[in-house]
Amino acid sequence: MGSFTATANGTAVVLTTPLNGTFWLRGTFVATIVLEGSDDGTTYSTLKDVNGNAISLTAPGAVNVAGMIPNVRARCSAFTSGTAVAVLIQAPAA
Repeated sequence: MGSFTATANGTAVVLTTPLNGTFWLRGTFVATIVLEGSDDGTTYSTLKDVNGNAISLTAPGAVNVAGMIPNVRARCSAFTSGTAVAVLIQAPAA
């Protein structure tokens, strides 16, 4: 996913099973990190939670995520200071 010290796209994760896991964000930072998905690995858009809200974090935390999207990445859309580290932990396939 990525470690962010400026606005940038994180490393894309190519999934071979449906997305089912947890998006973690840790560090000490002033930034906005969004979780994005893509069907083709080129055009990304912000993923939404089950309530239809964009998955966007401005503080350390975690969000459970699920869906049928093959490519996932974190993106730092706004940055002021610090280091934010984004991690995706995929649950084992059933």
